[in-house]
Amino acid sequence: MRLSKRCRKSLALPVATLVLIPYSGAQGQPVVPRAWDSQALLDWATPLAHDGLRQGFFSEREYYESPVDNYRTYPVYDPDREPPGYWESLKRKKPEPIIDTEHIGPSFNWVVAGRILWEGLDVPVLRLYDAESITLARSREYSRANRNRMVVRRDGTYAIYRWVITP
Repeated sequence: MRLSKRCRKSLALPVATLVLIPYSGAQGQPVVPRAWDSQALLDWATPLAHDGLRQGFFSEREYYESPVDNYRTYPVYDPDREPPGYWESLKRKKPEPIIDTEHIGPSFNWVVAGRILWEGLDVPVLRLYDAESITLARSREYSRANRNRMVVRRDGTYAIYRWVITP
């Protein structure tokens, strides 16, 4: 299958732009892509049906000044399928950034970083720190009693739970 000449021309600019963005900084430093643009969001959402109001969004300044909890997360295994020594290795670890922003260079792969963030998704407000919750997450009895409510992937990890090592 071949693309028409017109179609090839229209694809050339976006492809070239995507390739050049990470390298456009001074002295080979990458330019971090902007993810939030207040102007672009002005007419993004349709008004609410009942009163004609539009949804509000963070301003660009609020978005970029928001505190970020940048901790690497680790899978939670079904207790019957946890690799030997896994829990002990987690207890020895120190908090690490999920994305090391101090070492982003010209060859930094934003797509891979996005996948890592998505797969290691953590919502700090939903974290449980108490010993009882941790014991339940590691309990064979609890896991077996709740099999129909827990989604276990083929690799033995739970679909929505993650361990987070914090200070």
